[in-house]
Amino acid sequence: MLDSLAGEFGEYYDELREDLRKSPYVNGDETSWRKNGKNWWLWAFVGKWTTFYTIEDSRGKKIPKRVLGKDYRGTVGSDFLGAYNYAGSSWQKCDVHLRRDLKETAKGKCSGGEFLVFKKKLKRILDDGKRLKEREKRLSVLETRKGHLEDRVIALCNEGWKDSDCKRLIKRLRRHARNMFTFLIKDGVTSDNNVAERAIRPTVVMRKNSYGSRGDNGIVTMPVLLTTLQTCKMRDHNFLTWGKEYLENKLSLGTSKL
Repeated sequence: MLDSLAGEFGEYYDELREDLRKSPYVNGDETSWRKNGKNWWLWAFVGKWTTFYTIEDSRGKKIPKRVLGKDYRGTVGSDFLGAYNYAGSSWQKCDVHLRRDLKETAKGKCSGGEFLVFKKKLKRILDDGKRLKEREKRLSVLETRKGHLEDRVIALCNEGWKDSDCKRLIKRLRRHARNMFTFLIKDGVTSDNNVAERAIRPTVVMRKNSYGSRGDNGIVTMPVLLTTLQTCKMRDHNFLTWGKEYLENKLSLGTSKL
């Protein structure tokens, strides 16, 4: 029954992928998903009007490129997985992921250690960016201040830190210093990746109950139905009412296979 229903929504699923590609910004996240006992990946992409899922055998750059299209020119928000760097024209890396890493790494570090000094300085820069967004509305000012914040991150990286954890995070910051404050100048873009993480959460619950999918039908059916359901919620549509009307329309046009 679920396979048949997903078949009916298949065309709509393709339409929603096209809608996603028109969004000025998209947030992405992924989690492991088993297919017949082998490790695959479930991806979630959340745009302005659309939530889109797909299950793939890869966690690589080809997935965001294929879902969003090679010509996508919006802003891509994500954690620090490199796969998202190959789609879009601008990027926003998750402030919360970085703060969480700082907090977890600081545990066990001796009081007054070099990493704690590094953490305090970086957190101050991140906090300054969030406060700036709250109080300043002039785009010209935000663009200028964005550059100053990025320069501060780069200057912090160049202070000659010796701690191994400082060096680890500096590698990340050098790659993404220009992608940490995009939210200042792009409408609708947030400093975190919470919207994509929330889209992943229901699938984690499903994975606990089902242990994944057994075969090809499952890895197609579940993303189609999840995409349809979550996009309905996002657009304030009652899924049962909307779905009934959608299927009745297909039946009246003779395009349904039910």
